[in-house]
Amino acid sequence: MSVKPHPTLEHTWIIRWRPEGRSGSHSQITVYDCDEGRAKAIELNLRQKPGGTIHNATNPQLRHVLPEWLAWMRLHRSAKTVESIGWALKHLEPHFGPLTVPQITEAVVYQYQKKRKSTPRSCNLELDYLKSCVSWMVKRHLCKPLPFSIERLPYQRPLPRIPSPEDLMAWLDAMEPDGPWDKITKTRHPGPKNALIWIMVRCGLRFVEATHLLWENIDWSQNIIHVDKTKGGRPRIAVLPKEARQILHPLRQKKDGTNKTGWIAPSAKTGEPYGNMKSLFKTASQRSGVHIKGPHALRHICGTYILNATGDLRLVQQTLGHTQVRTTELYTQVSIDRLRHGQDAAGAHMVRHENRKATQE
Repeated sequence: MSVKPHPTLEHTWIIRWRPEGRSGSHSQITVYDCDEGRAKAIELNLRQKPGGTIHNATNPQLRHVLPEWLAWMRLHRSAKTVESIGWALKHLEPHFGPLTVPQITEAVVYQYQKKRKSTPRSCNLELDYLKSCVSWMVKRHLCKPLPFSIERLPYQRPLPRIPSPEDLMAWLDAMEPDGPWDKITKTRHPGPKNALIWIMVRCGLRFVEATHLLWENIDWSQNIIHVDKTKGGRPRIAVLPKEARQILHPLRQKKDGTNKTGWIAPSAKTGEPYGNMKSLFKTASQRSGVHIKGPHALRHICGTYILNATGDLRLVQQTLGHTQVRTTELYTQVSIDRLRHGQDAAGAHMVRHENRKATQE
């Protein structure tokens, strides 16, 4: 065991030890923003051997468990979640990988949060994945639960920036068409990919929900979309927007007259649902001068516009598929029309009060 100051960073210490004893290989972690006394306290905790040994069948090092946990996550979680875990492990594994669960103390977590404090949202997500891994180990009797709760770093979610309806229409008009080529007009018609954009704008579908729509999900007689692949696994329905219907209805049949099946808008390269639409969003933003960052912004736009138009928060919740209304309440903070209406109403109330006062005098 050793505690040495970092060669270039102040108040930073490098702790080295052999988790498997003198015959084992070295491991090390770096602790930030602490004095030598705190670093030595962490070293002392690492030196302690729960159950007589550090590396044993009931308390393996996390780095030895991660491959099997990841394999389980790939089977039971979405590809997006597994991809996110991969990014998180680039930060988690160097810090927690050499440790057993009993060696993860509040001080060790605190040091990690110190190191990652510049990105609190990412840090909280990374620690959520750490807790998920520990819970997975507990269920398999590989360790006992952590004896403390990990407190999240404070994070204030920024409000989404919602374009005006005029700016949104300019952006939509600037979308690059992806449909069939018209030999007469020498232009390309809007295609299924463009239809998905309209569905996200009008129905508030998440990107994965929209890109995984099948032709079989559309009820043409009622203009209804059956959304089966949802975030919470709870199917819901949405009204097929007229803009999307105009694009998709002429394309719904094959050349032999039979109805199409499978993905509505598969990637031309892979034949599978799109993983992103960065090129489409970048091109439309550059052409229109209206910046819309990505598909999730369309979901925010849908929720805000519905609330502005109807004032019905429950309708927004149902449209977006939120399980809890407090999630939907975000849109009350970005509804400019409601703010204007409230201020105008308050101003009119003040004028009426002053007029009554003047009349009484």
